[in-house]
Amino acid sequence: MSKTPGEGFIGPRDEIEFRLTRIWENIFDNHPISVTDNFFDLGGHSLLAVCLMAGIQRGFGRSLPLTALFEEPTIAHLAGLLRQYKDGRLPSSLVEIHSEGSKTPFFWVHPAGGTVFCYADLSRYLGSDQPVYGLQVLGLQEQCEPLTRIEEMASYYIQELRILQPEGPYLLGGWSSGGVVAFEIAQQLNACGQDVGLLALLDSYTCDSGNTFETFNDSAMLTLFFKHLLASFNSQLTLVNHDFSEHTLDERLVYILQQAKKVNVLLPDADVASIHCLFKVFRANLAAWQRYKPQPLSGKITLFQAERSLTKDLQNAEAQWRSLSSDLEIHVVPGDHYTMLRQDNAKILGGQLRACLDSVQRSISQ
Repeated sequence: MSKTPGEGFIGPRDEIEFRLTRIWENIFDNHPISVTDNFFDLGGHSLLAVCLMAGIQRGFGRSLPLTALFEEPTIAHLAGLLRQYKDGRLPSSLVEIHSEGSKTPFFWVHPAGGTVFCYADLSRYLGSDQPVYGLQVLGLQEQCEPLTRIEEMASYYIQELRILQPEGPYLLGGWSSGGVVAFEIAQQLNACGQDVGLLALLDSYTCDSGNTFETFNDSAMLTLFFKHLLASFNSQLTLVNHDFSEHTLDERLVYILQQAKKVNVLLPDADVASIHCLFKVFRANLAAWQRYKPQPLSGKITLFQAERSLTKDLQNAEAQWRSLSSDLEIHVVPGDHYTMLRQDNAKILGGQLRACLDSVQRSISQ
């Protein structure tokens, strides 16, 4: 059962909350569920509690006592307990979005922000039998530096996805700069003799299309970072322009941290080090996007363009991808670069992407 998020709704803010939310939604057959929703208010009972703990055991390799559910019966509370296990079984890049189903898995590649939470709404519309995984950036932890070239990212992510799926055909997609990384993954898979059944790019452009951030000053870069942060977590907050010019970088990041906490985009205990990591990843990914020089691809590209695109010139974007592939299929979908992934727009986009996936899956099964 699907419902529209109401006032006070808080979506998942890290990978543990994200995965716990999927377990809860499967148990209750209800979505979306806020990380602060009460298990028993949702209709939970002792049998469902046992199912929940079994799901946590399977998903995290950790057992939590049933008493933990009575202390504070929320996703946020259980996630806090799981975070205490520093050796918990959490993948470095591969994130499970929907593991059920017998079909060939579909892999989303992170955008500039580094996380894959932006695909949560959209992935619901790909079908209950369609496994979906995300490839999340290295560098979200303080001790790990982000990769600085798209070619390096693609090589690393291929190692990760081939652990789950050793042989093709592979189904890939990415929004914004994530689509450019997915493009390079397809290039490298083709080079080693692996087939790519679907390459779905969501409002993605390479730097050649005229979108460049080289001239952005620090203030403009921070504004863009905050906007992308909100969008990646599907926040409905309207960004208010803020003049960062009179402040140091730390002061600017503290301001963004405070605003992000107000709308529950970041965890309450997130600190300046956390926001520094996110900004470091964002800046590194944009720099990698700028440096990347794509080569023609021997394969099909399926491009989903927002009606109100970042480039403001859909023909130029089309020409760019046509210069890189002789087989280009274009779908124009409602919304702008950010809202195309949300609610009603996500449903339309998801329906079109699902039709593409169904066609490819039929070919694979034959």
